Amino acid sequence: MAMAKGTNKNALGKGKRREVDSIRTKAYITKIKQLLQSQPRNLALFTLGINSNLRSIDLVSLEVSDIEDGILRLTERKTKKRRKIKLAPEVQSVLNAYLQGRKEGPLFLSKRGVALRSFTVSALVKYWCKQAGISGHFASHTLRKTFGYHKAAHFPMVYLTHAFNHASEAMTRQYLDLDDQFQKIYTEHVL
Repeated sequence: MAMAKGTNKNALGKGKRREVDSIRTKAYITKIKQLLQSQPRNLALFTLGINSNLRSIDLVSLEVSDIEDGILRLTERKTKKRRKIKLAPEVQSVLNAYLQGRKEGPLFLSKRGVALRSFTVSALVKYWCKQAGISGHFASHTLRKTFGYHKAAHFPMVYLTHAFNHASEAMTRQYLDLDDQFQKIYTEHVL
């Protein structure tokens, strides 16, 4: 069937969103981290993103002052819930290297010196995955889903259901695209 001129064959329709993929292997995560070694902001963004369940809107809304003594404090934009996240030493180390003593302002600055935007994070994640040779559909939400996918091997599903604020474990399994064999075959460790 021929498409009407100007019609986007990839359009999903009003109110529909394409699901994004997670980064499923630690080898690809390591490859992206290696690609970002000379880019402190991008390495910090990627590392924090895959080690937290934060949405991109929350990542780009963070202020430097939201991090103190290895604790990240924020109010989620979507749910309005107050959160306190203890940062892993590796995440804290990468953030410290990026911040280099900066004490205020947006955590993730654009080249123009203003806070990054979610659409920029999406473009960055797509680019990083392409550079690493990963096939799939990637965007800013890939970071959050990568966190969940890898945590699912080490934590009860009820923990992730609560962390993602989902109504059921089945919803979380669907969100993370986990099949019934996932727990049995997954052997890699945390990111």
